[in-house]
Amino acid sequence: MAGAADDEPDDAALWAAFLALGDVPDDEFDHERAAELVIRLNERGSPQIVDWAVPLLTDPDPDPWRRQAAAWALAQHGSREGRPFATQVLPHLAAAARVERDADVRALVVEAIGCSETQSAAPELMRYADAPAAEVRRRVAGTCR
Repeated sequence: MAGAADDEPDDAALWAAFLALGDVPDDEFDHERAAELVIRLNERGSPQIVDWAVPLLTDPDPDPWRRQAAAWALAQHGSREGRPFATQVLPHLAAAARVERDADVRALVVEAIGCSETQSAAPELMRYADAPAAEVRRRVAGTCR
């Protein structure tokens, strides 16, 4: 007999559903569903999510959603286990923040840097303390603690 866990979508299905949310106009974006999917992915803490998200941080697609999604997913990935991927993803987040031109995406990437809670995150965050975009500065000041 199949239990409730058997009905749960696998990581690939959750990731695909999360990315697909960006295929709608901004005014139809389902923020609650996106947050729910990120929470579910992060609670599982699968290393596969890191493998899927890291390349998207510098995706050349002019639509910023995939870069935003990657930063959002990586910000607290594996949080239930104490963020085991933080050290692994921090260099990728730092590199992405340095080249990102979209202020909204950069803000999410900077927030993800702060959420890593590693010692090397502080100097990376300070690079953006006087960023021209107010949202980026706000994320520096209010990152995860």
